[in-house]
Amino acid sequence: MLNVAVPADRPPEQMAARAQAYQQLYDWPVCVSPDTGELVLAVSAGVDAIAVRGELGLQTQRLLCARLLAGPVLLLPRDDPEQLPDWVFLTGPAQNLSRQTVADIGRAEVRLWPHDEFVPLPPSRLPGGEVRWSTSPILGRPLPPWISVIGAMRWCAANGGAP
Repeated sequence: MLNVAVPADRPPEQMAARAQAYQQLYDWPVCVSPDTGELVLAVSAGVDAIAVRGELGLQTQRLLCARLLAGPVLLLPRDDPEQLPDWVFLTGPAQNLSRQTVADIGRAEVRLWPHDEFVPLPPSRLPGGEVRWSTSPILGRPLPPWISVIGAMRWCAANGGAP
């Protein structure tokens, strides 16, 4: 285990309390990374994550909002402050995809977060800045269906944005 200095404004006890709050409120597998001291969500059978570049993320969230399917979305800052942050959509469990869909989302640079890897949660810090919510989770509201988010991303990529 690495010896990591945790900033004074985020003591380990506070981060552990935040992790416990996420677990209790949303039933998400959240913990404090022993390597970085940051708050992280474990991508697992119950929670999946899909990442896209800034513009496609914005278009996708607009479409999902219009269809009443929007869920929590994280903004991960890029190393270059001139670039829009990456958008990470938290969803329900993943499903199988057709070859055509895999090809379509690959062209759009949609990245499926691997299971057993971790997504940083606010107030985690990355080299480019602090992780933030674009759309915060809402207590009692389930995560959107994974296939609905994939479908919205695919539609926006093929049609140049939300209708």
